Amino acid sequence: MTETPAPAADFAGDCLRRAELYRWFAGLLASRLDPVLLRAYRNGPGRAVLDNLRADPPLQAGAARMEAALDAEADDAALAKALARDFASLFEDGKAPPRASAWHDGVADVPEDAEAAEGGRRDPISLMKALLRRTGFGVRDSLPDAPDHVAVQLDVMAQLVAEGMAVWREAGGESCAPDDPALTGNWRQQGAFLDAHLLPWLPAFRDACTTHDPDGFYAGVAILLVAYVERDRAYVAAAEAAGQGGTDGTDGRP
Repeated sequence: MTETPAPAADFAGDCLRRAELYRWFAGLLASRLDPVLLRAYRNGPGRAVLDNLRADPPLQAGAARMEAALDAEADDAALAKALARDFASLFEDGKAPPRASAWHDGVADVPEDAEAAEGGRRDPISLMKALLRRTGFGVRDSLPDAPDHVAVQLDVMAQLVAEGMAVWREAGGESCAPDDPALTGNWRQQGAFLDAHLLPWLPAFRDACTTHDPDGFYAGVAILLVAYVERDRAYVAAAEAAGQGGTDGTDGRP
């Protein structure tokens, strides 16, 4: 079904949901699941989150794979140890490195018109450092230090979404026009960030996780992440087109 960007009445809710999902993905890929959090995903509120994602057809495959791994015949402690081994093998030992620079040979595959870092450098680390300086965005202490780590990039995307909600509120909230210059500028920032920092390498990262994850949980996370980011990019494109007086005909669900 084709949908236009969310009406003004839903804008704040959509921003909150999008920011929460980006932060959720960041948390999953930043550190290992501890047994308490694992229990929440097996039998608690975390399972409800996965069930809701699995009910959304484009996101079904990744969420279902995560749930299948969580339903393994092992107690919480044993499964936590198995998933910790998977995390280490994939993300620390190099089978599926969660850093943009690992997938570009140190040179970012970004659009030619993207803003270069200081001194003209276009490698992923320099570009992220320049973006963090330019925006003033902070990096949470719970996230990795590397600026090109996927968890940091996802958290930055969440901050861009939150900034868009702040712009919308300052422009009148529900009375904000879709073509408000500050709002359309934020949509452009969101789209440019996805194009430059996430979409060029996440599919390869997903494929590596799928190949090398023996239990399937992190493969599911990566599959779900790519499906969500690709759909969110369509949502951002539709919102930007609406601000320019048109629509691109994409599925605009956040």
